[in-house]
Amino acid sequence: MDRPSVSVIIPCYNYGHLIERAVESSIQQTLPCTEVIVVNDGSTDNSEEVIRRLQNRYSNLKYIYQKNSGVAAARNVGISAARGDFLVFLDADDELVKEAVESVVDFAAQSPSVKVIVGGHLSVSENGRERAHALTKIPKSGFQRFKNYLNKSMPLSNGAVFFHKEVFEVLSYPEDCRSSEDIPVFAHAVALYETSAIEKILVRVNKHEDSLRHNTAFASEVGERIVSKVFDSSILPADFFVLKNRFHAQRCLSLFRSFYLAKEYVKARQCFCKAVIISPSSSLKLSYLRKYLKILFK
Repeated sequence: MDRPSVSVIIPCYNYGHLIERAVESSIQQTLPCTEVIVVNDGSTDNSEEVIRRLQNRYSNLKYIYQKNSGVAAARNVGISAARGDFLVFLDADDELVKEAVESVVDFAAQSPSVKVIVGGHLSVSENGRERAHALTKIPKSGFQRFKNYLNKSMPLSNGAVFFHKEVFEVLSYPEDCRSSEDIPVFAHAVALYETSAIEKILVRVNKHEDSLRHNTAFASEVGERIVSKVFDSSILPADFFVLKNRFHAQRCLSLFRSFYLAKEYVKARQCFCKAVIISPSSSLKLSYLRKYLKILFK
């Protein structure tokens, strides 16, 4: 039975203080991966120095530098350079669990038709509190997988999703999106390719305040553009578009929450109102409605 190979791709922008942990977690697997590719996205800190030092230690660590172009562009560069049968994208502030590669390779060897393998992830807060997000069952229907992912009942995380390289013969990360660029890739991959879950935690996702996940400037720049990226008629069948308005409203609510937490209340109010116009039932979700009412009385 042939065992597929794995490439780990790590985009890095000004994470010199954390990149060693991500690289070490990828190298020190119970089953070695083919390569670890770090794409330095024009960092201005000591990232290059740290990565070069790690290169001297590990022969399967590949380093690529690019002018700052965003994480989507860095991932696409990594895809072009990768030699593995399966690719996994690890954020520079996160870490693979030791058995991640071995668990996926064992599963893939027994299920050659599966092109997207999904595991669980562990969210780790700054105070050390951990929360497990596990997947035990994934629908057989591509439409249902797509729907479940968009309505957040099928949580996916970078580091916990391994893509067969043939997925990227069709898909790529949208380089005009510096935020939420993974949403259309996750959505299209599970919609178009056979997908299965393994009951294993594959990655530790470390939450912290300076994470790019919390960058409202990028969120504002991308805004609702991600809706058209997800509902791309050149990729998705027409019957998937019945879900577009619901996702559009949900996207507006997600932006509302981000702006609310950042105390950018004017933008938050605009996003909430747009969500209600697109889908009036959006206003009935109490967690969002309470926040909106607080804004009104400020």
